[in-house]
Amino acid sequence: SLPCPRVMATKRRGRYLAALSACLPEVGWTVGGTFCMPILMQLGCPHELLASCWVFSPLVGLFGQPLVGWACDHFGRRRFIVGFGIISGLGFWGVALAPLLEHRYKVLLATVLCYGVMDCANDLLITPTRALVDDIVPDPRVAASWCAVSRGFGKVVALMMCMSVIPHWDLAFQLTGVAMPIIALCSLGVDAPSKAMRAESTQALTEPLCRTDSLLSIKSNSLRSVNTDPADSYVSFKVLWLLNFTGWVSLCAWDFYCTAIMATFTFGGEPGSEEFAEGVKFATMSLAVHACLYVVLGFFVDNLMTFLRGPLRSLVF
Repeated sequence: SLPCPRVMATKRRGRYLAALSACLPEVGWTVGGTFCMPILMQLGCPHELLASCWVFSPLVGLFGQPLVGWACDHFGRRRFIVGFGIISGLGFWGVALAPLLEHRYKVLLATVLCYGVMDCANDLLITPTRALVDDIVPDPRVAASWCAVSRGFGKVVALMMCMSVIPHWDLAFQLTGVAMPIIALCSLGVDAPSKAMRAESTQALTEPLCRTDSLLSIKSNSLRSVNTDPADSYVSFKVLWLLNFTGWVSLCAWDFYCTAIMATFTFGGEPGSEEFAEGVKFATMSLAVHACLYVVLGFFVDNLMTFLRGPLRSLVF
């Protein structure tokens, strides 16, 4: 029998809303990363402490990510998306309102703490938003592309907004502080699977159904055989670790410092000057070009991973 048009429209709407929620972390990181260093430099933060606001998220993520993943499987994805989206929005508003404090050191401390809250919330949004897309899009390869493209579009839109408000940093944080909870609330429009379906999906991914020699047969849309040799599993873990390590090192070295370095050294502006603002705007434009490339590559993320799997395995051996 043909599927009901209303059911098809509901599924299509759910996919778009899930993809919209997937861009939340990237939107928050983009606005925060673009203006973090310029704001701290204008506040007179010592250069040795410029990266202090980004220390909270990795520490919280070490313990928070596994807990959030477990809780999402038992209590659903959407409540965590909404909760962390609201917390992130409050962090953005905290940065925007921090200059209202009288003492400069109080402003600097409040800015760093609110940045930390915002960054932690964005980091913890990764797990529930990606899990929601996986719930709605059955093919994991398609789900990966949906997430990559959605986050790329979120990054582009956030950078366009940043360029339009420079040098009014507070306006960028106010707009993002409003947008984050609204986008998070859109996830409530997704017909999420029941707890039993989530548990069945989790069990299918984590527990072997049978074992023959050194192979596990795992039930999915198409049956696949995965080598479970401990040595091979260790190599796979090293490949995953290498990708994440190099990715985060390059991200921290480029995104977090790009705007400040270009504004200071390329344009030769002092924090707070017109030259400094122009340098931040030019650097933001450069990041927008990179984000457009991110969107394009998102459509081919599975092909790229397939192509690079062989060289990466040879590298870690």
